[in-house]
Amino acid sequence: MDVRNPFSVPGWPLTWFFSTHGTSLADEPMATVANTYTLNGFSTPSPVQFNTINIDISTNDAVNIYSFGLYDATGKLVCTSAPATLPAAGIVAISVTGGPITIPAGRYYFASTGNATVAKYLRTGGDGTSWSFFYGNSLGATVGGALPATIVPPAQAVQLQNSPLFALSI
Repeated sequence: MDVRNPFSVPGWPLTWFFSTHGTSLADEPMATVANTYTLNGFSTPSPVQFNTINIDISTNDAVNIYSFGLYDATGKLVCTSAPATLPAAGIVAISVTGGPITIPAGRYYFASTGNATVAKYLRTGGDGTSWSFFYGNSLGATVGGALPATIVPPAQAVQLQNSPLFALSI
């Protein structure tokens, strides 16, 4: 299965997927420094309802714990997965707590963290082929593989970045 092809992701129908461009893929740690978070900015043109984040795990970790989530533009955590190990590689459907979640159109940050740097997910490669308003890693502190309830939203600027391959689905 290939997350670049929305028809191949488990959990069809997808309600939203991050459209990427480029000719190469690379690994991105869930956290480039243990117990910090990584953010990738994206926007949705309409409301999206989902209860699963689908992501392509390139390096699994059955020992340490990780979580994913979305923050809104004000820095409020709007959804998160429970901290857990990632025992399998490949496209993984990760449930968000309290789902289904409906987010309105707007800007969001896809976030990941972990209490280690072993697990990785696929992102666009070194050619920086996706437009976004923010990318940052080794940001604020996290505890126990869980994302904080709020963050200070980073400054936004249009930029080319390497973006994670992920989708949202029911």
